[in-house]
Amino acid sequence: MVVEPADTLFIYMDACLRDADVFPRPDEFDPERWLSSTPDRLARMHIDFLTFGYGGRQCPGLVLAKTEIIVASAVLVGRFDFQLGCPVADVQRVLKYQARPNQLPVIFSERSDL
Repeated sequence: MVVEPADTLFIYMDACLRDADVFPRPDEFDPERWLSSTPDRLARMHIDFLTFGYGGRQCPGLVLAKTEIIVASAVLVGRFDFQLGCPVADVQRVLKYQARPNQLPVIFSERSDL
């Protein structure tokens, strides 16, 4: 395949992030993979994790976005309990321009131990 100067390229991120050679058990929610992987695998995972782009066209808000999600998650997890508002089997992946769930209702309840 030859890429010409005027060609438009599209990277299908959902497929990249589900490569089992890079991300162990890619279809499972497993944040621990980032903590328990070998240094070599972790380096490969970081290279292939292209959510914010890479190189000269990388998202300039990358650091801010990552910081915001950490702070917001910490506040939410510290103040609320969460439960899925529907059976897990009812949540399906919908593939359009990007992959997203068909639904993902979440019930937030204020923690009683605060």
